[in-house]
Amino acid sequence: MKLDEFLQQAQCQKFMLNADTAGMGKTTVLTKQIKKKLPAYWVVIIDLNEHTHALEAHAKQKIETIEFLCEKVLNLRYPFEKELFKQCCQGLEETTEIVLMFDGFDEISPNYKETVLDLLQDLKSLKEPWLEQLWVTTRPHIREE
Repeated sequence: MKLDEFLQQAQCQKFMLNADTAGMGKTTVLTKQIKKKLPAYWVVIIDLNEHTHALEAHAKQKIETIEFLCEKVLNLRYPFEKELFKQCCQGLEETTEIVLMFDGFDEISPNYKETVLDLLQDLKSLKEPWLEQLWVTTRPHIREE
């Protein structure tokens, strides 16, 4: 399947799992294409491997998912950024929809997989229209998890 066809089919889905071997462009190509196809969307790429300390803290003391993303993962430091993100997540900012990509699920320690799966379940179950798509990139051998 060609990339354009894949992205066209993906636009009809809320949750996308992209499992492929190393070096196939799961992150680089996909990010560029998503931004190109959805220029009005806020595309947020979360490299899970860079957030193991935050995931460890979250596993011990869970906080609300949106708050966790805003404060611990995205490290939004300025009040304007935080407020904009929260308003988008609450559906108050109608002009901005978000595409979230959890990148490198296969690269995180097994200690954090449950934490990430819980976060994904929370995000997947939200009914608010702010989350246009939720992407997870991984390697084929992790697909079933």
